[in-house]
Amino acid sequence: MKRVIFLFLALNLVASSFAQNTGTKVPTINNEFYEKSRKQKTAAWIFLAGGATLAISGVVIGTLEANLVREDENSVLGTIMVFTGLSAMVGSIPLFIAADKNKRKAITTSVSFRIEKATIIKPLLAYTNRYPAVAIQIRL
Repeated sequence: MKRVIFLFLALNLVASSFAQNTGTKVPTINNEFYEKSRKQKTAAWIFLAGGATLAISGVVIGTLEANLVREDENSVLGTIMVFTGLSAMVGSIPLFIAADKNKRKAITTSVSFRIEKATIIKPLLAYTNRYPAVAIQIRL
């Protein structure tokens, strides 16, 4: 009886190990690069638009303060806003460059998992066997 139960469990284990669901997609590395590129580009646009808004506001405040206040006093707030806005705009440049590099990596490199087929030929017998494989695709 023990042998029958052991044989049944062993056959069940073997049968279930070959019954894999191949319809599901495994996330690939290029999806991670696309996601990273998208986030970096969004941050770069925020820095650029925010910096431009801050710089324009600083120029407006600086000119208003210069016209309303006596000319011997310095307008500090407008100057600080202009330089902060310009530095944010300059800071967006490396983010645009990094986003472009990550997008190119996502396009050129693709790693995924597949179920491949191999034809095995033996004397008086030929059959197809399936096995898991890692597919690396590099586009030039």
